[in-house]
Amino acid sequence: MNILVVNDDGIHADGLNALIEPLAQIGQVYVIAPDSQRSGSSHSLTMRKKLKFVKKNISGTKMAFSLSGSPADCTKMGLALLNRFKIKIDLVVSGINHGGNLGEDVIYSGTCGAAREGILNGVMGMAVSLDGSAPTDFKHAAEIAKNMALTLKRDWIENPKFFLNINVPDVSAEKIKGFKVTKLGIREYVNWFEPKDIGEGTGEVIEVFYGGTQRAIPKEDHESIDNDVEAVDNGYIAITPVFTDATDVKNFDLLTEVIKSVDCPA
Repeated sequence: MNILVVNDDGIHADGLNALIEPLAQIGQVYVIAPDSQRSGSSHSLTMRKKLKFVKKNISGTKMAFSLSGSPADCTKMGLALLNRFKIKIDLVVSGINHGGNLGEDVIYSGTCGAAREGILNGVMGMAVSLDGSAPTDFKHAAEIAKNMALTLKRDWIENPKFFLNINVPDVSAEKIKGFKVTKLGIREYVNWFEPKDIGEGTGEVIEVFYGGTQRAIPKEDHESIDNDVEAVDNGYIAITPVFTDATDVKNFDLLTEVIKSVDCPA
């Protein structure tokens, strides 16, 4: 099995490097990762600009490159580059992300964007994240990624239309309660925005820094433990199948009725 490892935390990230040895036990590992931190890149692609691959020597890999692009670029361009070498990738593994990608996080996540790009190219993908504000021990999450890859190899999914979003609690192995197949939950943040006038008081040049902290959601706002946020909070590994088709089927009929009253120019 040929495995492409990508991420959004950059080529030197601990989470990425933790994946290599376990995955090398079950297949040939190729790494294409951003040359710098690219968290929050979502599924962005670099357009109208040249990208640069730089070869790296990473123990345990068959081939490794950094790329001056986004996580999704790494998957898309990585698959194209490896194809030039007659290497057909069977699985894209994105991660291990430094922090969870739960609920609405999947919209912004570069880790998820890279896995999603895999399935758009006909290659099964999985995004692996270790929850926690500053996770440091990626060994357990890496073993879980390896075991999931083995399962996918045994029960292969042809022409995948979804990727697996896997979130592992940042606790010791003995505290893990098991796996939960989940839907996306509610992940809300208190956003903050800090503008700073650096134009000598003119207001013509403003430097900004944007970020956020997670808001605690009252228990009654949560649905049952079938969602990823609550599953991880309760010590389970959450596995969520995420589709590329974002159509809101539930409101399809409602919208069909609503547009009947909209005037359409002749």
